[in-house]
Amino acid sequence: MNTSRVFVRQMLLVSAITALLLPGCAEKTPPDVDDARNVSATDTNPDLEIDFSKEGYPSFVKEIQGLSIWEDWGGRFTDANLAPTARIQFHDPLPSKFTLVITTGASVPNLNMPVKVRIGAVEKEFVVQEEWKAQTYRLPIELSSSADVIEIVPPNPRTPSSIDPSSPDGRKLGLSLRSIRIEKGV
Repeated sequence: MNTSRVFVRQMLLVSAITALLLPGCAEKTPPDVDDARNVSATDTNPDLEIDFSKEGYPSFVKEIQGLSIWEDWGGRFTDANLAPTARIQFHDPLPSKFTLVITTGASVPNLNMPVKVRIGAVEKEFVVQEEWKAQTYRLPIELSSSADVIEIVPPNPRTPSSIDPSSPDGRKLGLSLRSIRIEKGV
């Protein structure tokens, strides 16, 4: 076997081991996602939606950081152990005017505190008031320059074990994300 084949096999093995050891750190869009949702943010499709109740991500998502694995309750938690913010990068630039619709809940330490959302130079806030109950927030966004990243900043991520010492969960949870939708226009 020539050295280039050995190198390629070694790199594939390293990639596979890394993916197993670091789930959720920087997930790329898997190739088997629903291709019907494969549209760009500048396409004629009026909305782009990431449904966190489904495993995987739509193909218009380039990369996700700061979210834990998909869970059977129907979403994903932000996890500050993976990254200080939840960061969603798109393949294409976001529209210059849109409404960001976020359906989320929050852990007790994050209730009644502002959750920041950053998109380019724009920063918006919303406040979750009920523990873990999924609530929907609509944020009008007008960008003055191109942006392809949405960043969500939970105010006070904490481990469940810091609230309940009997919990073995060491993740630093903030929000429970159910969905994010980009509705064109403001």
